[in-house]
Amino acid sequence: MPHWGGMAYPQQQGRIQRPGKRRPVRQEFPPVSPTLLELAIVIVILVLAWQIGIALAPRVLQTIRSLWGEVRESADEADQAPDPPEPPRQPRPPRS
Repeated sequence: MPHWGGMAYPQQQGRIQRPGKRRPVRQEFPPVSPTLLELAIVIVILVLAWQIGIALAPRVLQTIRSLWGEVRESADEADQAPDPPEPPRQPRPPRS
């Protein structure tokens, strides 16, 4: 049986080829399901977010540490400061 270059019928190729001469068959990839495509896109986005997070993490952590240090200093200052005197209480009016 002669080989027709991967096609079922030689008429589909436009011309009949000789059995000894093979024409390369163009391979078509099967369509990707939408779910698989969405999954691939989500994975790419997660990897990009991860890489951006790794790049920005040192600066963010340094900023948080400096802000936390300022909060601690303010808390220490507040603990060492004398408490303000309480305002005098007004006597309650008698109940009738």
